[in-house]
Amino acid sequence: MPRKRRPLDRTSAVRSARLIVVATEDTKATPQYLNDLAIAQQNTRIQLKVLERDTTASSPEHVLAQLREFIAEYQIGEDDELWLVSDLDQWQERMLSAVARECLQSGFRLAISNPAIELWFLLHLSDLSEYDEDGLQLLQENAKVSASRTFLEQEIVRIAGRYQKGRLHSADFLPHIPLAIEHAKALETNLDDRWPQSLGTRMYLLLESILESSPYYLFPKRD
Repeated sequence: MPRKRRPLDRTSAVRSARLIVVATEDTKATPQYLNDLAIAQQNTRIQLKVLERDTTASSPEHVLAQLREFIAEYQIGEDDELWLVSDLDQWQERMLSAVARECLQSGFRLAISNPAIELWFLLHLSDLSEYDEDGLQLLQENAKVSASRTFLEQEIVRIAGRYQKGRLHSADFLPHIPLAIEHAKALETNLDDRWPQSLGTRMYLLLESILESSPYYLFPKRD
């Protein structure tokens, strides 16, 4: 007999609050960004839950397993959403294709960044119009430019003055989410594709879903 799933303790004051559950390949910057957004937004109409990773395994398959485990454990409402957030990066297309297919079958939503989540962060700060064709190619390749930074990370540091995956300063980005959404939409080429086939990120779809229930609370700009 299948185990009975537990009701989730919804901390929102609104009993009908919509739950958005996010499992992310990145264990540092992305969870920090989303958790800080949830605190800043103070939205009682949604409850944003970022799943904590209990393993260092980082493939999209392991992230998908987190979502499977969550719905096996907890009751999910009709309006609730479960999202898988991952980079395209070095993952083989066959692996990502299988994960995307299972997400579609399970009703999970995908927010894939090509090549990496740092593109989403960069789009808070730039519409990429300053990059010529060669520069856009460098963003797409996102090669290591030092022992500790990729090209995208270097560009964030150049504009924002800082970027650390393990100690993200969310206030550098959260006030600019509307711009990031606009910039990411401008890169979109075909929504029928399960993920961006060229430089692009579907993080804007997740952020639109998070923000649609209430006005966005802006962080004060940093000094």
